[in-house]
Amino acid sequence: MHNNSTSVPDGMNVLHTFVKNSFDEVWTYLQPFQGKQFAHVRIFTTGDNDEMLPTKKGITVSLNDVPKLVEAVTALVDAVEEQKS
Repeated sequence: MHNNSTSVPDGMNVLHTFVKNSFDEVWTYLQPFQGKQFAHVRIFTTGDNDEMLPTKKGITVSLNDVPKLVEAVTALVDAVEEQKS
């Protein structure tokens, strides 16, 4: 989960993180932009001073599209489960 010692920009509400590899983490968060709230799934990488920095790798969607994103991820989970059996 999110390391509390990492500073985050004002307005960023980090909801969940997980380790991707020894340098990167995947963060899900809400953050406003131009007066509207957006949902993000983004790769953060270790920068200088061990600070986690966002990369361009990720996706940003409007809050209205979050249910569509959940459907897409659910389809991935279902496909992975099918391959396991």
